[in-house]
Amino acid sequence: MKILKTISIFVAATLIFGLAATANAQKNRKEPRTVVDFYLLLPAEHISPLARVKNRQSIIKIKDIANGYLKLDGAATADYWEGWAEIALFKKTGGGYVVGVVDGSCATMCYSGIEFLEYKNGKWTEVTRQVMPEITEKMIVAQFKRKKRAGDEDLAENDSPFVNYELPRTGKTVKLNANLAGDDNLLLFEMTWTGTKFELKK
Repeated sequence: MKILKTISIFVAATLIFGLAATANAQKNRKEPRTVVDFYLLLPAEHISPLARVKNRQSIIKIKDIANGYLKLDGAATADYWEGWAEIALFKKTGGGYVVGVVDGSCATMCYSGIEFLEYKNGKWTEVTRQVMPEITEKMIVAQFKRKKRAGDEDLAENDSPFVNYELPRTGKTVKLNANLAGDDNLLLFEMTWTGTKFELKK
């Protein structure tokens, strides 16, 4: 009986110690504060070459900590990543940040995708659908046909142009451009951060 009681006390003490250690570790975990902090914690799958890059700092082309903005340059990778990436912080009204990530690729034409993430208690959560208005291919085609200039490529009724997202280095407005050739971009949409979500500019 005494042995069982001793074992029970030992198990209880071990459990309490384990919970205390876990709580202490969570308390001591350093939460990210700057855009670089978030970038260094970002899971590799969110930006094409990160799984192959040993030193993430080495591919930073623009580091603007004051404005919460980074631009990454693919030319700095050992196997030459044909692309670029941007990371920007958007401050939430209730505290904390939404992290915008643009991952771009260039072959015959350049294009990019975008996603928005939150980091809390050591975990990343994608919140793109919660904070970003839906922009469909149909909307992109219609807007391109409305805004294209003389000499811009023509598209068949259901064709969609190559597009790239542009995160702001300053301000709160994300741009969606049609990439026509090289650095020639045609602005299609703008969406501005309100503190809780992005609103599409009309």
